[in-house]
Amino acid sequence: MYVDSSHLNKLRRNFFKRQFKFSVSLILCTFLTTSLASSVQAAALTSVSNIPWSSDISVSGKHTVKFTTVTSTPADGKIVITFPSGFDFSAATFDSWSGFDGGRSVSIVGQVITITRDGTGSSSGAGAKYIVLNNITNHATATTYTVTVETQDSGSSTIDGSTTSSNFSITATSDGLDTDSPWPMRGHDNRQSFSSSSSGPDYPTLSWKFTYADGSSYNGAVEDSNGVVYIVGTANIYALNSDGTTKWSVAQSNSNPTGTALTKNGRIVTWYRSGPIESRNISDGSLVWSYTSLFGTDAGSLSIGPDGTIFISHNTLGIDAINSDGTRKFYNSVPSNRDSTPAVDSTTGQIYTTDDGAATSINPDGTVKWTVGGPGSVGNPAQLNSSGSVVCMEGRSSANNTMCLNTSNGSTLWSVGSASTGYGQGAFSPDDSIFYTMYNATSISARNITTGIANWTQTYTGGVAYPGGGNLITDANNRIYAGRQAFNSDGTSRWTLSSTGSPIPIIGVSNSMVYYKRNGNLYNYKPWTLSGSVNDDSIHAGDTITITATSSMLERDPDASTDNQIQAIISNEDKVVLTYDSASGSNTVWKGTYTVPEGTVDGNLTITLQAIAYNVTTDTTTTFDSLPSGFNNTGITASINPLVDNTNPSSSSTSVPVTVDGTTYDKFFNALSIPDLSSVGDNDHPQFCFS
Repeated sequence: MYVDSSHLNKLRRNFFKRQFKFSVSLILCTFLTTSLASSVQAAALTSVSNIPWSSDISVSGKHTVKFTTVTSTPADGKIVITFPSGFDFSAATFDSWSGFDGGRSVSIVGQVITITRDGTGSSSGAGAKYIVLNNITNHATATTYTVTVETQDSGSSTIDGSTTSSNFSITATSDGLDTDSPWPMRGHDNRQSFSSSSSGPDYPTLSWKFTYADGSSYNGAVEDSNGVVYIVGTANIYALNSDGTTKWSVAQSNSNPTGTALTKNGRIVTWYRSGPIESRNISDGSLVWSYTSLFGTDAGSLSIGPDGTIFISHNTLGIDAINSDGTRKFYNSVPSNRDSTPAVDSTTGQIYTTDDGAATSINPDGTVKWTVGGPGSVGNPAQLNSSGSVVCMEGRSSANNTMCLNTSNGSTLWSVGSASTGYGQGAFSPDDSIFYTMYNATSISARNITTGIANWTQTYTGGVAYPGGGNLITDANNRIYAGRQAFNSDGTSRWTLSSTGSPIPIIGVSNSMVYYKRNGNLYNYKPWTLSGSVNDDSIHAGDTITITATSSMLERDPDASTDNQIQAIISNEDKVVLTYDSASGSNTVWKGTYTVPEGTVDGNLTITLQAIAYNVTTDTTTTFDSLPSGFNNTGITASINPLVDNTNPSSSSTSVPVTVDGTTYDKFFNALSIPDLSSVGDNDHPQFCFS
């Protein structure tokens, strides 16, 4: 068969052209497929962050690295994390993870730590993950840092990343709660114990009153170790010296304050109902930084962790953690609590919140340790005992229980029905054996912290409870202060301030107390003291003596129209009214005269001093015959016991004049001038004639 060679060559050329085009197409397809796959595998991670459990410089502890993958990580894949120079994790260990399963190994080279999955788990799909590493020592410099994260396959080829995290802060160690202050925050401490290590006054007397026009918030006062009292009004912030004079005041443009705390580095931090958190210098009130939180609250307060982290919470929006430099540390949308305040363990940094129906334990990185059912409508702070082993909360209605839980797992120690509706809050005894609970304008109970059994229950007249707590506190003597009323540890009433309103008390320096009232008045009370003396060490029947009383109480309460009162009760039941004479330092001096009756025999004369003050009721009875408006026959007493000695001369005795050679002496030879008799002869002695 004849074949045209030119035609055959043409067929051959067309075949090779088609073969070449197919090969090129195949190569291009393979290239594009490979490139596309590579572009998917090289996607950036999202939401990358690093949260140090303690933000303090040079502290060794846990770090939680969070990230969201776009591509699956194989069962034998790797997670590679790079820390900045200056962080020491030569001894770092794996703690836990979320989003991965199976086993793993850890290797460290320089500043890079690699977690290699061992193939025993499953491929981890795209989504949110975190890894917790332990024994990482923070940088020694306080500033912001970042880490980088990437995922790799078993051959160390990048899958997702490398992606740089958002900034995280390492902060100075001097930014935590000012624990040297007698009352640095609303709940006294980050445990929300509402219990002071200092003692309040045995009996109170007013030291000073400060009135301001913008005092309508639930936020109470705080006091530093110098006795300076800070209050945040709805328009201004005030710093008051220990004598009640204004140290400084500055305007603030936010709405009502809902929480205030003092820090060790000289800052006052305030959270406002409208959302902002501000940090100011306590020296002059100047603004250091302002942070806009995701939420505000009507009554919850802020809490400060041991590393200076500020925690605020909301019943539906969750918990927000802010570094002491004003940057966000973390945010967790877990519903945390209603009108309330987180409690923070000062040793571990663990956070506890209460909610409508739940209590939650939150790790210092914002991850949840446990959540359990709790009171159904709690509006009160979570409260932690000093060892961190028990967290307690108070229900907000008779249908919602008051209870204490084990912090290790959230199991219930005890649960009892709440006494009534309304807000309330608890306080721990100094030894943590008692959890005192207070309900809105009804009663106080002293409950065993282990069993919940009430040792006693007492009604009180101290005023209604505020949301967020603050009306119930205890002191180092295990005295309980409920609004305007103070109780002994056995439940008996010790004293009551009879003024109207529902004050929030705090214990200050030198056994003082400050009472904040929402009507724009701040009252400072100091220990009420009383002592006395007479003007002669030895007195005689018929002498007229001056009785002097010295007291820490004011001459007149600024709210009163009548002076405070002091009287002396003599052992024969005579009464002497003492009137205000003068001020002596921080005390007042009161005086009255009394003539000792003729026939009074030798021995100690008992004089009992009694003092009463405006709007103060105590457990000590007095016997005033007439009571001005606002006074009652209770107060404080003191005794003095001058000696009656009719045989002993005294400067107050009546002199019998004696004349000797024209010079006058008294009968006891207390002469105006005694002549020199050394040159007088035996027969020339003067004759002493008594007249």
